[in-house]
Amino acid sequence: RYYRDVLNLHQLSVILVQEIQPKFDEVYQSVKNEEITYLESILKDGVKEKIFQNHHSRQIAEVLITIADALKHEATFRSNTLDIASIDYSEAESKIEMITKLILKGLMV
Repeated sequence: RYYRDVLNLHQLSVILVQEIQPKFDEVYQSVKNEEITYLESILKDGVKEKIFQNHHSRQIAEVLITIADALKHEATFRSNTLDIASIDYSEAESKIEMITKLILKGLMV
């Protein structure tokens, strides 16, 4: 009986995750779009000010956010912890800064 109860608790949590997932995806996509729009505006301002050559600002912003997300996800996955506050993102942040500088340097006039 105990084992069955544990399994039922597990199934309940799976059901909850399935119910929560669409809302989480919606919020995540909304925040991601805001970040992309913000970066896009910075890149467009750089073109106007002749700091950057003409480019597809939206696509560059999307690439930068995607790379940042992937590196943060990798750090989270490799941490093997559920305590998000204890995850060390310093290596991911260093890589994000490096790739951002490389991309922006390539866009410079």
